[in-house]
Amino acid sequence: MKKYHLYGLIILVTTLYGCSREFSARPKPYNAALAFAPALTIPLDNTYSLYYRAVDVIEVDMSGHLEKRLVPHGSQNKAAKLVEIEYQFVPADGGKVIYISTVADRFENRYSSNTFLGFDHPNAADFRVFLIGDVTTSHPHTFIFHFKNGKQSDNWTIERNNNQLRLIRIEQLRGNEFEDVFEIKDALAHHADFTRLSNWTLCYLPKEETNPTLVQPFTGAGITYTKDRKRYSLQMQFSNTQVYWKNKYVIYKPD
Repeated sequence: MKKYHLYGLIILVTTLYGCSREFSARPKPYNAALAFAPALTIPLDNTYSLYYRAVDVIEVDMSGHLEKRLVPHGSQNKAAKLVEIEYQFVPADGGKVIYISTVADRFENRYSSNTFLGFDHPNAADFRVFLIGDVTTSHPHTFIFHFKNGKQSDNWTIERNNNQLRLIRIEQLRGNEFEDVFEIKDALAHHADFTRLSNWTLCYLPKEETNPTLVQPFTGAGITYTKDRKRYSLQMQFSNTQVYWKNKYVIYKPD
């Protein structure tokens, strides 16, 4: 079976988008004309733990031609280049769980420049796709993401081990029937492990800004959704900027 990268597997399961690096994410300055009545605010405070998974790209010589391979960050390959980070915000006592994927840039140099702020400073300028789900205290090993159409959900089975989360399985449910079940050990070439950060700070440094001292700290109450009919927008407030992501970046229904 073909081995998928985690984000690629999520895309495969949801069948909503193509490869994550086909286009870049560019959060926009907030426009009041786009604001609707708030549908949901998720407070990102000390009740949340933040986990991350980083991915490198390496080039492998395949009978005379170079082929790119995605591997977990920290491999011993000196030529490995960090190209993507995935975050999971997980509440301590049940509630909304948030998965965010990032995209560096088409040249894959974003995380090798001095504008990379580190894993413990997630930069909203790089956030690409948001998945909003639920986890309960009675089922702490299951994250459930509901599709916007209200008819489907993705159930993630999570294994918790000290300061690590491991994604074990993705089950796609339509109504009361499972349509697809993806075992991560079979679908991916490597484990999908997320490591807990003991300290973290959300921030915003635009991609066109090259001076890391101008980073803006997160000052809002949390992630806020607005809704117009079936279309969602997402906003985050930083010290000098409020940024938003349009409907297509929010895969799952937040409420």
